Amino acid sequence: MISDKIFEEKGFMLVDALLSFGLIASLLIVTLPFAIELFHLRELSKKDVEFSRALYEEALFWTRQDTESDWLSGEQWIQAETGQFSIMVSGEGGYEKKVEIQSISWKE
Repeated sequence: MISDKIFEEKGFMLVDALLSFGLIASLLIVTLPFAIELFHLRELSKKDVEFSRALYEEALFWTRQDTESDWLSGEQWIQAETGQFSIMVSGEGGYEKKVEIQSISWKE
């Protein structure tokens, strides 16, 4: 009698294991793309902050002359170009930020 119950429950254990595996697999299939997208957005935000910081530092010492400078920020090279009426920061992958000066009022 006990041996008959063991053989009957083996089918339920198999169904239970397959059902659990299916639930876990479907959960991973649904959530994994969202997790990857979050990491991608984090990297883009990090790049945006690095370029904004580089643009800010170039604007602090802006002399209205045509200059170029290259420097390493975080994990990538940034090239900064300043002109008489603009400051542009560009980097790898075609990413760039630019500020054009419309008017200036100097206080002395």
